[in-house]
Amino acid sequence: MKKRGFTLIELLVVISIIALLLAIMMPALGMVKEKARAVVCRSNMKQWGLCVALYAQNNNGKLQDGRTGYEEGGEGASVWYHAYRDYYNDPDIRFCPSAKKLGKVPHGNAGIGYWGGKYEAWSLNNATDDSGSIAMNSWAMSPTYGDTSYYWKKFHCKGAKDVPVFVDGLWRSLNPKNIDTAPASDGALPPAAWQDSMWRVALDRHDGAVNVAFMDGSVSKVDIKELWSLKWSRVWDTDEGPNGGWPEWMDKFKDYDYPGLRDD
Repeated sequence: MKKRGFTLIELLVVISIIALLLAIMMPALGMVKEKARAVVCRSNMKQWGLCVALYAQNNNGKLQDGRTGYEEGGEGASVWYHAYRDYYNDPDIRFCPSAKKLGKVPHGNAGIGYWGGKYEAWSLNNATDDSGSIAMNSWAMSPTYGDTSYYWKKFHCKGAKDVPVFVDGLWRSLNPKNIDTAPASDGALPPAAWQDSMWRVALDRHDGAVNVAFMDGSVSKVDIKELWSLKWSRVWDTDEGPNGGWPEWMDKFKDYDYPGLRDD
């Protein structure tokens, strides 16, 4: 008996069903991949927390001074990964897996490097060996000059569980102050390189949140609007929220109570 094959119409129906199933499954697969990347990101943060703990253990409890390999007072204040070179081997831990492609927008300080973005990594002069997509809180250091009132200085500090040290970011560091505004849009760059540090980390990289490593060694997923409730510096007021209130693009995210928030 002659075997009957598929007709053209039947074949088209099968192809259509397969295409429909793929269309249904692809978003779910994308979500699974993103969740996996977020897990790796938190693992990388955990390793950085260990680097900080080991450094402090070997330096009488002090945090690093932030200027390793750079001139005093320069932008090198935030080149934290140089200070920890003896404590890690894999440069990939400087990256969130969701943001490994190098950004192309030049940093405001001429010649210093390139901004990252929501899903892009920052770099110094576009060099892959001097790049990353994790930012360090510059106040989690122990400088030996200038006004040090903002700095934590010591690893064992009061309220360590609320002190952020590393966070998903579009530049290698931030030094938040309560005068900082919230970013005008998701992943937007600051109006000037030295202003509004919170723009560097308040981005929707992980489903309305970013990953944060704290001084006590813990790592958590922190909602965007929750970032202002963390104790960034010794003088940070956790009641104020962003200067000028929340931009429209943040309306969809979970709200947090900031008694001192002013939107005028």
